Amino acid sequence: MTNASFKIVIRKDRPKKDGQFPICLRVIIGRKPKLIPFPFSCFDKDFDSVKEFVKKSDPLHYQKNLLIQKTNIKANKIMFDYAIEEKNLSLNEFEKVFKNDNYGSKSFYEYIEYLIEKRETELSSDTILFYRKQLSKLRKFRPELTFSEVNGDFIYAYKNYMIRTLKNKEITWYKALEFLKRICNRAYKEKKINEHPLRDLEIKRPKGDSKHLTIDELNKLQTLYQSGELQANLQNVLRYFLFACFTGMRYQDVKDLRFTHIKEVDTRPFLDFIQHKTKKQSIIPVFDQVNELLPEKQFEHQRVFRVKCNQDTNRKLKDLMQICEINKRITFHSARHTCSNALYGLNTNIDTRCMILGDTKEVINNHYTETDLNLLWNAMEIYSKALT
Repeated sequence: MTNASFKIVIRKDRPKKDGQFPICLRVIIGRKPKLIPFPFSCFDKDFDSVKEFVKKSDPLHYQKNLLIQKTNIKANKIMFDYAIEEKNLSLNEFEKVFKNDNYGSKSFYEYIEYLIEKRETELSSDTILFYRKQLSKLRKFRPELTFSEVNGDFIYAYKNYMIRTLKNKEITWYKALEFLKRICNRAYKEKKINEHPLRDLEIKRPKGDSKHLTIDELNKLQTLYQSGELQANLQNVLRYFLFACFTGMRYQDVKDLRFTHIKEVDTRPFLDFIQHKTKKQSIIPVFDQVNELLPEKQFEHQRVFRVKCNQDTNRKLKDLMQICEINKRITFHSARHTCSNALYGLNTNIDTRCMILGDTKEVINNHYTETDLNLLWNAMEIYSKALT
């Protein structure tokens, strides 16, 4: 194990304009020093370098000493924890753990709040809202919860509460349990907990009831669109719905799509945008049927489609299905299922489907080469040729 020590010091080499000096936590690990500043300064005469505290002559000595005391406790805990577990502690590791505001807390809820704050810029507003709703539901079931209480018995009791008391549907309680496991995964990865309490918990996703359209049904809708016989509002909805069926894009991504997101690579058009849900880049080839649905561009940053709210869109989709005599409950989200099932039925391999739909982060992050663009294009050309 590496020797480690720390001390509260005043930095006399960094005087401020008002004559005060920064107070820092000086950490030495493996004979290498690291200074972590406090959010306050003080005059040299007001700091006791031997006892490492702020003297009473400083008007804010009480508050400053509370912070120093809290820092001492936290630094000691980190060093003891690593020593007990016989793990090497580097300066970078110490700083990372020290700056984790949740370190040392056993509260499961505090950790979720910490994740929400930490990942607010990484996650979509919808995901953050989902986290907050799950946290609120958990607190109604159990006002206080520690990591040690999150186990199989808790999961069983919480599941029964959601089913019997809240009357949650299967997909709703599944998402709640999956959320708990996801939080534990992250806590284990961040070394917040030494053992994963839900590692062996199997949560089977219920089979979804979302319907998808067949190629023949897509061709029916496409023929209806090309006929020009629809009212303008129905024609508009059918336009961006077909676009989503052909590209697999989510509702919010279609709504946010602008002409600046349409790029060319070797004279072939691609959609290149950041997904609203995952914050990851998505690249989708624009084949002929997709291109025909694109309206005329008025200006560069113009939204491509005039997308109605989800409820209005789904109401009009119901009317469109009746016109085409398609006896299925189709919503806008069905477009994504339609694209996925069409590609699957055309024997498109799983990696390529994941890249087109943007469902797998690892694939999205590691497949941006020219070869992969060709792979995407070939898959979508097969889809294009299957349509009339």
